[in-house]
Amino acid sequence: MKIRINQFFSIEVPNLYVVGSPLIIIMILAYIFNLPDRLFDEVINKLSHDTRYVLVQSKTDSENYDKAGVLGDFWSCIKDFRSIYSRRVKGRGDGIQEWVKIQTMIQPDKIKFKYKFWFRVSEGEVSSFDVEKYDINNNYLGGSDIYAINCDLDLLNKSY
Repeated sequence: MKIRINQFFSIEVPNLYVVGSPLIIIMILAYIFNLPDRLFDEVINKLSHDTRYVLVQSKTDSENYDKAGVLGDFWSCIKDFRSIYSRRVKGRGDGIQEWVKIQTMIQPDKIKFKYKFWFRVSEGEVSSFDVEKYDINNNYLGGSDIYAINCDLDLLNKSY
């Protein structure tokens, strides 16, 4: 690609630089300024102790938790999320984890969006999670960063 500086001078620039350079600059700026995770902020501020959930998918060795209900005391625990870099995995610690995906519907009478949480589970404890947003037709609208927590799945539906 030729970039014209003025009527007398132009530079031949490979197409890769034209596309790649702005992307690199954006990535550097995002890292420096640590842009907020808008989707995560949107969801975390709408959830409550009484938010209903439904189990969507599970790849765990044991499924000793309810398939539907309210977040309950799990909500109190999830509010204490941390950076993924501080993640602590319970038990075997070999990196092999199970997955649990639950769906929440904020304001069930006026469902506009569904949020699906991917939980990485080891020995019944969630060590990290992220959130995905879907419209009512189940079209994917975006995902959040991954966050660390240490919350037992037994806290779902529990109130103390």
